[in-house]
Amino acid sequence: MNATENALQVDAENSTAALIIFMTAGAGVVINVYAIMVVFWLQLQKNSFGILCLAHEIPDVIILTSFAMFCAPVTYFQINTQKAEELSRLLGHIDFIAWNITVYSHVHVAVNRFVSIYLPLTYRNTFTRRNTCFLVLIYTTLATLQTTPLFFEGCYLYYIPSMYLWSFSPTACGAALQTGDMSLGISLMTIVMGIDFCTFLKIRKTMKAISMNTTSEDRRQQKQEIRFYMQALVQSTVYIIKKLCFYVFSRFMTTKWTLFFFTFYAWMMCHLLDGLILIIYNYRKLKSHSNVYTSSTPISGALSASHTGTKSNGERITICYKYDTLIYPVFVFAEF
Repeated sequence: MNATENALQVDAENSTAALIIFMTAGAGVVINVYAIMVVFWLQLQKNSFGILCLAHEIPDVIILTSFAMFCAPVTYFQINTQKAEELSRLLGHIDFIAWNITVYSHVHVAVNRFVSIYLPLTYRNTFTRRNTCFLVLIYTTLATLQTTPLFFEGCYLYYIPSMYLWSFSPTACGAALQTGDMSLGISLMTIVMGIDFCTFLKIRKTMKAISMNTTSEDRRQQKQEIRFYMQALVQSTVYIIKKLCFYVFSRFMTTKWTLFFFTFYAWMMCHLLDGLILIIYNYRKLKSHSNVYTSSTPISGALSASHTGTKSNGERITICYKYDTLIYPVFVFAEF
């Protein structure tokens, strides 16, 4: 292969990588913005779990936006200027903070689901909106403090356009940050798996009681809590897989493209799937919401309303709507 053919091949690879980055990250931004809208449409931000959803969906958008708006263009044009590298380090710092926030958020979600399933009365008194927002502020501050070494010269996280990779600086500080991120991330995700397993055991043990010894409304509430748990479980599983791809499986990759897919691409897909999972697990409720709930319906407190009309055969029918701010489903039933 002569120099011209080699240059054309490299250009084609750069274009392909840039397109993959832009399409994946761009789709992730759209999906996560829509997921945030779902949270507000269903008024989930009124409870603790909804606030925690926002706490990791918003960082998802920040990270994916930087990938689509920065990484894709510099990969396509192979920009290696000093200003581009400085911007890369700045975005790396911001993305590292955002990533840490999402990791801590998933730990918080696991604890939230554990307490909700094991101690429902304690959950209502402990995981209030105020307490949840305070905890989010605490681990956001902690996530920021973790990145303090990135303020020093020779310690940074940056993007390498020619390799399609994010990497820590080739210094002792960069190596320490990488080791710390790997160790802390895998440790926290292991804790999340343990908490989720204990929660699963409790759910399995109480499923029979839920179906036989509780009222219809209590069953709905319990099923809602279980759906929240399943959403959190699948999301945390995605994060665990991402960590394994980034720090374990990638060690066995030897080509530029396999490294790209097991590191950078896995990172993008992790955030894309985070929003997609939220949408999927709330789709049924969103569909019910769009069919029944209107902008004139009150959204605070445990409220009810009704509408009376007639069927085509003249039979009178009353449609009752109930909206409960603790669990946020919309229930519809009819009296004939």
